[in-house]
Amino acid sequence: MKKDRQKPGFLRAVFVAAQFAVTIVVWLKPGRLIKFMRGQRREIRELKQGDEDVKRFLSDSGILLKNLFIPNVANDHKPTILHPRTLTTFAAIAIAVKVLVTSFLFVTYPSPAELSAIVSSTMVKLINESRIESGAEPVVEDISLGTGVSTITCTPVKI
Repeated sequence: MKKDRQKPGFLRAVFVAAQFAVTIVVWLKPGRLIKFMRGQRREIRELKQGDEDVKRFLSDSGILLKNLFIPNVANDHKPTILHPRTLTTFAAIAIAVKVLVTSFLFVTYPSPAELSAIVSSTMVKLINESRIESGAEPVVEDISLGTGVSTITCTPVKI
């Protein structure tokens, strides 16, 4: 695993992921995000304290969703979800998530060469267990082909 972290591809992926994270933070403008979070906390506090009943809370939420998805007079017949800035933000978030997941998978899973060695050694082990159970001689891995390619040599089984 530590070998993967030394690859230039890993460093490039981490750099790109960091750039996307910074871009999203700058794009969303932390001031607007903080203001939104304060508003949400205030709404929930009002609901908890009984200043606003559940019916009013659900009505406000419905109006917000309506303005977000449905063209009407309140949003000038332009749903908020379809504004260019909103679409750009969603696209940036989707790309950032994709880069982060790809980077995680790149670091977590072994390279195809390592995976091939793991699979071939596991197959030889399982074949040998089966052959020993049936009374046949175990097979031996032959690495005479070099460059990581191996074949299994065994004697034919007489039936």
